Order: sequence, then structure tokens, then C-alpha cells
Amino acid sequence: MLKKLMYLSCMLVMFNANAYDEQQPVSPLAADIEQQQLIDLQQSDEQFLLLDVRTAEEFQEGHIPGAVNISHTELAANLQKLESYKDKNIIVYCRSGRRAGIAIEELKQQGFKHLTHLQGDMNLWHENNRQVEK
Repeated sequence: MLKKLMYLSCMLVMFNANAYDEQQPVSPLAADIEQQQLIDLQQSDEQFLLLDVRTAEEFQEGHIPGAVNISHTELAANLQKLESYKDKNIIVYCRSGRRAGIAIEELKQQGFKHLTHLQGDMNLWHENNRQVEK
């Protein structure tokens, strides 16, 4: 009987710890984030997804370090890849902002809650001579 109680207690503690970990509150970002804020965020422990919605060819030519590429035209077909970020911050960018706006609206419609646009997108990133990966 004592063993069963200890086992149940341990299971309850483990369940509560997992529930707490999964429900950790996300500090939502503003609707737009400046490029230096992104760099600072990348150097922190904050969990977020940096989503490049340009074409695969544009992405291969150079992208912001740490970015994941899903073209805005392929978002609907790839929602399962983003599912684990549904309640986390997602920072979206493209070349100039138009496709990022389309992607943000589509993700909102699919229930994603913490969506942020990178101000200036890749155009400003290049203008500021910031690091890119290829």
C-alpha cells in the first residue's frame, strides 16, 4: 500500500512538472520588432521561431542566421511543421514585408497567437550589413 502511494505521488509530481513546463507563459513580442531586438533575442534563452517566408531560392542566396524557410505560398501545406510554435513567438520576415504580412494573416487564421514582423525585412538587414548564412 505504501509503495502504491509513493508511486502515485511520484506520478502526480511528474505530471505537474510536465504540465508546468508545457504551459510556461510566453512573453509576447510587439507586432513589429526592430532588427537589433532580434539580435538581442537570439543571444537570450528565449524560445522563438524565426520564419523566412521567401522562396527557397532566395533563402539559399542568404538568410538571417537561425531562420527556417517556408515560402508564404507553402504555409498551408506545412502547418504541421509549425504546430509546436502555435503558442510561442514567431518572428516573420521576407524581402520587403509584403509576403510576411500575408503569412502573418494566414497564421493568425490558423490559430497562431504570437506573431511578430521583423521591421525592414531582408532589405534593411542587407542595408545594415548584418550577418547572413548561405
